[in-house]
Amino acid sequence: MAITPDPLSIRVYDQQQQAAIDQLMQQCWPDDIDTIGYYRIGEQSELTLCAWHQEQLIGVGSLWNNRFHPQHCYIGIHVQPAYQQAAIDQLLYAQLIAQTSIIQGRTLQTATWSHAQQTLNFLHAQGFQIIKQTYLGEFSLLDIEIPQLEPAQDLTIASFEAYLSSNQPEPLLKLINSCYQATHSYNPATQTTSEAQTAFLTDIHAAASFVLYTADQLVGFNCIYHSTAAQTLEQGLIGVANGYSVQQAAIIRVLLQKTMQFAQHNGYQSLRYEIDSIDPWASELLTFLPIITQPCWLTLCLSHNPEF
Repeated sequence: MAITPDPLSIRVYDQQQQAAIDQLMQQCWPDDIDTIGYYRIGEQSELTLCAWHQEQLIGVGSLWNNRFHPQHCYIGIHVQPAYQQAAIDQLLYAQLIAQTSIIQGRTLQTATWSHAQQTLNFLHAQGFQIIKQTYLGEFSLLDIEIPQLEPAQDLTIASFEAYLSSNQPEPLLKLINSCYQATHSYNPATQTTSEAQTAFLTDIHAAASFVLYTADQLVGFNCIYHSTAAQTLEQGLIGVANGYSVQQAAIIRVLLQKTMQFAQHNGYQSLRYEIDSIDPWASELLTFLPIITQPCWLTLCLSHNPEF
């Protein structure tokens, strides 16, 4: 039976606690800036609660919103490793889910790594369900060969740079957005702002990203982004128009082949990827690229709707 340390106090975040929170997050996720960055704590959150044992911060929990995905309320709880058997997570969770004015009846969403077994056990005990797995990694572009399948009809392929030089961006943005929405049906994105619509083209590598089209219709696209790492590209959203789903495998291979050719001709050596298990187009990459699927990043949801 878990024993809660005494005395224990749970206090609302204030700025003076930020250094202690930063230290706690480093203890929970050592040298993992990307994971720490996912969780919004302190001024980035709607509410952050801190669990203190005497003058030591031993746990932190927060609720936050995502303006691009407003239908869910996000939650994160982190407990100092030495206190993970002390039910601190349960105490923080109970106070967070009582914040009905913030949650407003929305589905709760969180994420963690597949190897964070204690965290997963806690979330499953509260009723959270795994919605998707996200595979993150990097592989060498050297000597990669993509087995090609020929599309059933002649299609034109062009880089985003070339395509957008003579075409308006709206049709391409519409196709990209529709594919993105299809992969996020569990938590749809807002479409009310031009910012949300054009976010897909922010920081995109327009010369490494390609689009396939006929004389009167866009067929498929592959978004590739600049990376902070040298000689590296980052795989973004890839998608195929509804009317071409039968040719999906061939279209995706053609798009990737063009990106590989661009990379090899321009000195790029690696491709970073982030592939969701529920994404029908990105999942096609698993069939012909050296994608590592474990460990993976897990997205979990808890719905107030019994049909969820």
